[in-house]
Amino acid sequence: MKTETTKGQKTMSENGKSSTRYHFNGKINITSWNIHDSSDSILGTKTSQKSFIDMVKSSDIFCLQETKGSIKIPGYKCYNSERQDSRSGGICIGVRHEISPFISYIKTNNASRDIQAAVISRKLTNLSKDILLVNLYDSPENSSYKLRQIANGSYEETLETLNNILIAKGHDRLLMLCGDFNARTGCKNSTPGTDEQVLDELINGSFTILSHPSSPGIRASKDAQLNQRGKKLIDLAATHNLKILNGSTIGDASGEFTCVTYNGLSVVDYIITSYSLATNIKSLTVNEFNDISDHRPTHNDMNLIPPPSNHQFIHQ
Repeated sequence: MKTETTKGQKTMSENGKSSTRYHFNGKINITSWNIHDSSDSILGTKTSQKSFIDMVKSSDIFCLQETKGSIKIPGYKCYNSERQDSRSGGICIGVRHEISPFISYIKTNNASRDIQAAVISRKLTNLSKDILLVNLYDSPENSSYKLRQIANGSYEETLETLNNILIAKGHDRLLMLCGDFNARTGCKNSTPGTDEQVLDELINGSFTILSHPSSPGIRASKDAQLNQRGKKLIDLAATHNLKILNGSTIGDASGEFTCVTYNGLSVVDYIITSYSLATNIKSLTVNEFNDISDHRPTHNDMNLIPPPSNHQFIHQ
């Protein structure tokens, strides 16, 4: 995929400081991907593999989970957050250099090493509000990391921490959450549905969002299981007026599986946005599996309000 931003040009401003002009036509694409370690005993360093490079460089912004190390990608400004007491986990937000002056990283390490946040300026998007972008990795409840937390009394309910961050940082901002939540939400969205025909189709597997594009509170999903964390994620989405884009957006009409492990197939990787921002999402695609990870990359194209044709953004 080709980025819709163009390379910046250095100029001098009136105060003598260098500034950068950006031509922007109103489109941003964002990829979220659990890469299941940045290195592999067979592949070596994953960031040097063509399949990895092609995927992340198709994006203006990427959100990676389970990096288990620091990520550096040429042409991108990378923000890494690693667990201090474990090699597990690790997350990274990468921003293409051409738009990085309009992205502000917000430190959340005091709250959690497993949650990152950045603000996408409305000066770039031409929307009425900034976008708070969140990248998250929430380990499975039965993982050694969570069990150690329980044993030593430091257990962290990641979704509760996320809720507190959204309250503190999300005020008067549009929200976009990306990541591996290890939450199975079945076919639910943040508002309960009541259409009996739709419920029947969900049960027998014939439902697609294209056949019922306006049905409230439901989405298509090939993973019908709803677990306890999934219920909490639905509650959080309802609290903050968020919509799960998986299975409710053009490009993912059937709610594709995002993860394949020895335990089976599941949908645990999501892109979730404010309902008012969801109208700007052109498509969401769950890409094919490759040799990098047992998770599939999730990619969305966001149509924003294009500026006047003769307009140039200037960042000093």
